[in-house]
Amino acid sequence: MMSSRTIIEWVSIQDKECLRFRFNGHLNVSEACRAVAEWKKMMSSRPDARVVLIWDCINMLGYDSDARKLWTKALKEVKHQTKEIWVITNSSIIRMGAGIIAMTSHIKTKVIDSEDQIFSV
Repeated sequence: MMSSRTIIEWVSIQDKECLRFRFNGHLNVSEACRAVAEWKKMMSSRPDARVVLIWDCINMLGYDSDARKLWTKALKEVKHQTKEIWVITNSSIIRMGAGIIAMTSHIKTKVIDSEDQIFSV
């Protein structure tokens, strides 16, 4: 799925089914709503899967607080299908937001610097 700033796609990494999100620019509420709708649609197509989420935030410039809240709410709705989350970023603000999401969702979350670190740390 490609909306104005977010690309969501199924990928296989080390034989594990993953749903990768590539964020570009600033995540506002409107963009988050579009991406969340597509995320839920993609997860519903595989209702019995336990999916690894990859949030590639390298090109994300930031996010609105309300967008993060909407994202956290959506994550709670697909928690039963989520195995773990990998957040790719070098931004301290995005790391902080990922920490908040991890604490509130209770889903194993790792923050890394590049996609090649997935499953290796």
